[in-house]
Amino acid sequence: VFTLQVEDRVGDRVFCEAIRTMWKENLGIDCVVEVKKRGAELTGGVSFQTWYAAYPSPLAFLEVWEGSEIWGGEETYNTLIAEARQALNTLKGYEMLHQAEGMLFTDSSISPICYRRDYYLMDPKLTGVVSNSLGVKYFMYVS
Repeated sequence: VFTLQVEDRVGDRVFCEAIRTMWKENLGIDCVVEVKKRGAELTGGVSFQTWYAAYPSPLAFLEVWEGSEIWGGEETYNTLIAEARQALNTLKGYEMLHQAEGMLFTDSSISPICYRRDYYLMDPKLTGVVSNSLGVKYFMYVS
């Protein structure tokens, strides 16, 4: 039995309980979900963490692990990220980011769980709402 640590956010707790249940039912793996207060350091071997990109680029997610010592491919990974940053928004830059992403998910203990959606209710009579790729809503064209 091991501990899956998570910060005290409703959505994250629900995800972790679902993961715990699926691991138990499908893999026979027992774990305990430990909820820690927001901002507390998650120090266990397994933790559930979320990250939201500040700008619409794969680099926004991949640079989080730059300089990290959580796995064995850091030097090559760091070099790829640095070189991709210099060639950003080019085919070569995206190819390097794709290679770095492959290394991260193959050689480290990182596992993407989901891509969150932005759910909201809007009256169908409201037109002109614009949403960018990060889910930010703009109402300057509303009629």
